[in-house]
Amino acid sequence: MPIDFTIALARLLRDGVLRDRFAVDPEAVLQEMDVEEDERESLRQLPAQDLEYQAEILIRKRFDKVRGLLPSTDAHLGLDAFSLFLKYARTTWPEEGSHGWKDAEDFLLFLQKHRPESVSRSDERRVMFLKGQRVWEMHWGDDLWIRGRSRRGLQILRRTRHGSFREWAVYLGL
Repeated sequence: MPIDFTIALARLLRDGVLRDRFAVDPEAVLQEMDVEEDERESLRQLPAQDLEYQAEILIRKRFDKVRGLLPSTDAHLGLDAFSLFLKYARTTWPEEGSHGWKDAEDFLLFLQKHRPESVSRSDERRVMFLKGQRVWEMHWGDDLWIRGRSRRGLQILRRTRHGSFREWAVYLGL
């Protein structure tokens, strides 16, 4: 069944490899996606650099959500964080309704292959907690990100009634 402009645009924005192919041969990609004939001209006129720019805006929004769930890992990555996330996100799109945890989990898996030394255990535990159903968890960790640095302490995670979560870190020190 042929797809319309909106669905075709969404697919192009989600898939970096498809955008790359579209930049080289838009007609072949539109045909492969089975875009309705009367919608193809509008899509052909989209400049490839504008598509890439829009996709990067969406990826930046995803990155901001993921880095909030992975503060220690983000700190370990430093200035490389967004470029690594961009590399990951060009080929991976999160499932609907995962509230960011699935994207964070997939990014951690990507980092395990490409930069395993940067992955924080406390960040992994946070994502696994969000993925699961438990109401609360407690863990001892030596890489809790507190006041701009890594510290040893107790990580306490609690799920709220509204589906979000709260986190506390208890540590000794200044």
